[in-house]
Amino acid sequence: MTRELLARCGWVLLSLCVAASNRSVGTTCERQPANCDSDAMTERTFDLEASERLQADQLQSEHQQLLARYGAATMEIEAVRALLPQVKERQRALIHETATRHGVMQYQTARIEGRRLVCQLPDEPVFPPMINGQDTHPQP
Repeated sequence: MTRELLARCGWVLLSLCVAASNRSVGTTCERQPANCDSDAMTERTFDLEASERLQADQLQSEHQQLLARYGAATMEIEAVRALLPQVKERQRALIHETATRHGVMQYQTARIEGRRLVCQLPDEPVFPPMINGQDTHPQP
């Protein structure tokens, strides 16, 4: 019925108003008629039928509930975002303490996989074999 009314009247703006509580639903519908001068506008108000009022109330309530859920979710995301660095630091400390306890003082990377500490260690320097206490590696 509201769309038919809008199409029939050709108004630029139709605001849905809830007559019983005199509050406005936040959504508007715009339509620019072909023969309309955009500087000369008139706003008209139409009473909603009972079924339209009920539908508008339900939509307003749903809209408010969704906004509340969105706000709560946003607050939860911010709380989690603030906790992430703390947990990462505690993970780093655990890895470092565990590596130190196992006698690993230098490592490139370390991580915990399941129930194991996995460390990537730098290669130990390889020395050429020595013969009679002499280095067999040619000197430059």
